[in-house]
Amino acid sequence: TAAGIPDFRGPQGVWTLQRKGLPLPKLHTSFVYAKPSLTHQALLGLMQSGKLQYICSQNVDSLHLRSGVPRSQLAELHGNCFAERCKKCKTEYVRDFEMDTVGFKQTGRRCTKPGCRGMLVDHILDWEDALPPAELKATEQHASSAGPSLCLGTSLQIIPAANLPLRTVRSGGKLAIVNLQATPKDKKAHCVIHARVDEVMSVMMHQLDIPIPAYTRTDRVQLSHTAKLTSSSSQQQQHAEEDSSDNEEEQQRQQAPHDTNGVSRPEAGPASRDSMQKATETAADGKAGSTAAAAAAASASSSSGSSWSFTL
Repeated sequence: TAAGIPDFRGPQGVWTLQRKGLPLPKLHTSFVYAKPSLTHQALLGLMQSGKLQYICSQNVDSLHLRSGVPRSQLAELHGNCFAERCKKCKTEYVRDFEMDTVGFKQTGRRCTKPGCRGMLVDHILDWEDALPPAELKATEQHASSAGPSLCLGTSLQIIPAANLPLRTVRSGGKLAIVNLQATPKDKKAHCVIHARVDEVMSVMMHQLDIPIPAYTRTDRVQLSHTAKLTSSSSQQQQHAEEDSSDNEEEQQRQQAPHDTNGVSRPEAGPASRDSMQKATETAADGKAGSTAAAAAAASASSSSGSSWSFTL
C-alpha cells in the first residue's frame, strides 16, 4: 500500500501470494514508523472542511489517528494494535508501541484514571471476536444517513463490514467505490473506479479546491526525576559524625571516677557535682547540635545534588 504496509487481497497481498505458494511480501516500514498516506491526509482535509462526517476503518495500524482524525469521528471495527482499553471503565489508551497480544488479553498495565486502577487489555480483534458494539452501531447510523458514501481501498468481502455501505444505497444515497480490483458490491455502486486510491483522491481534492493537510509526526516523551546524595554531602556527614564522637569521649572523661594515672579521686562534693552536671549537659547539647548540623548539611547537599534523567 501507499503507507508501506502490505494488504491482504491485492495483487501482491499476503493472502494472494499465500494462495499461489509465493513468498510473502516484506514490510517496507514497521507499523511503528509507518506514515499516513495522501489518502489519510485527504480524508482529514475533507473532515476539517465539513464534507466528511465519519470514517469507518477495518485497518489496525492506527494511521487514521496519526493523521489527526478525532477518535470520536472514527470507528476501528477490527481494533488498533497500538491501543489498549480498561476493562473496568472502558478508557482507551493509544500508545507509541504495538501491543504484544491480540484478542483482548491483559497487557500487564493498569488504568491511570483516578479511582479506577482496572486492568488494561489489548484492542485487537481475533477471528472469533465480535465487532465493538458501540462503534458498529455508530457506523450503521452514519451509513444510513449519508448522502454519498466512499469505499476506498477495500475488497468489501469481510462481513458484516462489507454490507455497511449498502445502508446508504437503501436509504436513497449514492455509493462510490475506489479499488484496484473489482468488488462484490460494484453492481450496487453509482460510481466505480479501478485505480490507486491516492491518485483518485489527489484529483478529487484538486477539483474541490480543498488543501491536503501536511502530516506532522508526534512522539511522546516520558520524564523521570531522581534525587541523589552527592559525595560532598557524604563527606560533610562523616565530619559531623566525627565531631559527635569527640564530644562523647570528652563526656566520658569528665564522668570517669579515676584520673589518667589510675589514682582514685576524692568523692565529689555538692559543688563538684554541680560542675559535673553542667559539663554533662554541655556535652549533650554539643552532640545534639552536631547531629542536627549533620542532618541539615546532608539535606542541603542532597537538594543541590539532584539530577535529571530522561527516558525517550
